[in-house]
Amino acid sequence: MRNLYLFVEGVDDERLIDGVVRPRVEAFIDHLTVVRYAQETTAKSTGYLRALKRSADNEIFVLADRDKAPCITRRKEQVIERFNQEIDFKQIIIVETTIEAWYLAGLATDNPLKIAIPTTTDSIDKQKFEQMTRHLRRRFTPQQIKVNILNCWDWDLALARNRSLLYFAQRLGLL
Repeated sequence: MRNLYLFVEGVDDERLIDGVVRPRVEAFIDHLTVVRYAQETTAKSTGYLRALKRSADNEIFVLADRDKAPCITRRKEQVIERFNQEIDFKQIIIVETTIEAWYLAGLATDNPLKIAIPTTTDSIDKQKFEQMTRHLRRRFTPQQIKVNILNCWDWDLALARNRSLLYFAQRLGLL
């Protein structure tokens, strides 16, 4: 029995995991649980993590945006501090730069949303995502834009466009 627990920052991360990762891991994972930790107190998320670590059947990863951290190592150190040293360095996966980069990575160049996609999305942050999707705001909420992106999302294209997503897929054993 193998249980996978992915601690993610928020609802946008959870939506992407549920939409594109869950279908790929269900063949070899008995149970996938996505836990949103950013809204929880440190005590609550750390306590939950501590309880999960008691079982050898549980595989645990924390997914965190790099945001404005100067490097991935520093961002991982911040995550370790956030979880009161209960998470190991190798269990942390940093999204380059924010989860919005992963959303755009899987969108075809000739997509129906008419979003111009660069060859790599590694440097896309929330502000750049908002600029790139500004033309859709009259018709859709930010959440609807992301759902629409996932409706035409391509896994292989996304892996080619974003190094941190590729690393994430490798760590989960999806490749």
